[in-house]
Amino acid sequence: MTDKSALGEDELPQDRYFMPTAVEIGLALHYWNTLHYYLGELFVEVMNTGPARAAWHAVPNERFQRRMLREAASYRYNADHNHAGVDAHPIERHRLYDAIWAEINWIVDSTDKIGRLRDEAAHSPYRMSFDDEETGSISFVPATYYGNPLARSLKDKDLKLELRLFRKRSDTLGNHASKVARAISYQYEDDEVYRLLRRPEWPKR
Repeated sequence: MTDKSALGEDELPQDRYFMPTAVEIGLALHYWNTLHYYLGELFVEVMNTGPARAAWHAVPNERFQRRMLREAASYRYNADHNHAGVDAHPIERHRLYDAIWAEINWIVDSTDKIGRLRDEAAHSPYRMSFDDEETGSISFVPATYYGNPLARSLKDKDLKLELRLFRKRSDTLGNHASKVARAISYQYEDDEVYRLLRRPEWPKR
């Protein structure tokens, strides 16, 4: 049970019971936000221009930001991208570009897939649940009674375990995005660059 002093005089009666869940949600959001910070830096490296950072932050939707990153990376690194009608000179092709494109595409795909849990955890309503009448054990669970679709998607899931897995996956993707950005910034092909592009192990349940 959380010490009442953690919130001080602003604590509401139910806060101490919600605190463990709130901590897990807060940590999950922190690692998600850090992941998007690194995706922004990766976008800047892909665009190779100073105003790219301003362009990234001008888009208020994270999914649209990721789409922008994928399209920019596809134009620059994807051998199958159609450059017809684009007033730009395609960069010379070699295997380094294939490797960079593969990793950026994987990062964006993976982020899109785990993003659903972030939305569910951050925007679901929660209710107090009396787990054990004898001990008075109390926790918070998603409030599904009125049919909230995000809460319903969390029903029967171990929320803490799901959030911890989400946290690990966000951290893995953020670290890898940072390494890919460094690989791009080097702008040459050697063993160190390919080590940076080596795909990390994916955290599993």
